[in-house]
Amino acid sequence: MTISDGPPMTRLQAAMLAGGAGMASSALFMLVLSGSPIGLLAAQLIPLPIWLVALAAGPMAAAIAVGSATVMLSVLIAAPVGIGFLAGFGLPVQFLSWVALMGRSRPDGGREWISAGWMTTAWVGCGMVVVVTAIIALPGEPGVAEEQIRQTFSRLLETALGQPGMPSEVSGVVELMAALPAIIVVSWMIVHLLNGIAAQAILMKLGRALRPNPTAASLVLPLDVAAILAFSAAFGVVGQDPGLAYIGRNLMVIMACAYLLAGFAAVHRWTARFKQRRWVLVGVYASAAVLQYPLAALSLIGLIDQLAQARQRLAGEDPTSV
Repeated sequence: MTISDGPPMTRLQAAMLAGGAGMASSALFMLVLSGSPIGLLAAQLIPLPIWLVALAAGPMAAAIAVGSATVMLSVLIAAPVGIGFLAGFGLPVQFLSWVALMGRSRPDGGREWISAGWMTTAWVGCGMVVVVTAIIALPGEPGVAEEQIRQTFSRLLETALGQPGMPSEVSGVVELMAALPAIIVVSWMIVHLLNGIAAQAILMKLGRALRPNPTAASLVLPLDVAAILAFSAAFGVVGQDPGLAYIGRNLMVIMACAYLLAGFAAVHRWTARFKQRRWVLVGVYASAAVLQYPLAALSLIGLIDQLAQARQRLAGEDPTSV
């Protein structure tokens, strides 16, 4: 059942749509592998067709789309390519769309959909699993891999600057890139997040969305997420084992993404009564897109807002019910 007045989709229509979505995603994936000049753009859109069919026709249609794309890539190119697509795009969309469509019936006959906070938790959970798996899969011990990454970027920067040694103003870049696994995983997470948002927006416009839009200002994370963040920070900062400390620091980067979204949600809520709200939000998003410090500030705002449960209290809601 959709939230629109459009005619319901039959099983045959859903299956045909799913097959087409799988073909479209696999074509985008092959376009990236071909080295085409538009491959960079295609890489950002690979999961969009599957997101569209998942949020319009449900998990079963998404499974058909994922399966058809995986088989097509395995047959046309190689089995490892199909498995790579399945792991990087197929299964994450399958899981996250399933979470997004979760809900329960209300006594009045309506439906209560899963909140944006729990969807964000599932999104970050996927990132945590991927980054831990990636670090464990690195050659050598995780602590050794960290030092190798740091040395590699130091040599690259020295070559680019044309001088030995590392100037103090760019030394922070090396430390930042030491968390390369988390940076790569965050980029992957953002691709899925933006494609999911775009798919929902398109389907709402077409009247084919299975669920209503979650509002940005309603994003409230479970308090358990803060506990996981603190646990990761403890390992990252004071951990005695270099490998566990490295995993902890990378997990901190992933977890910060959840509170970054919570920070954006807080900005949306606290600026609701501003006359020039649109321009304030444009300024916040623009600065976050080009600078690092606003991202850190928004993550901190999100963490404080979540711990204080300020938005719920302002709205008169019971914070313990979230």
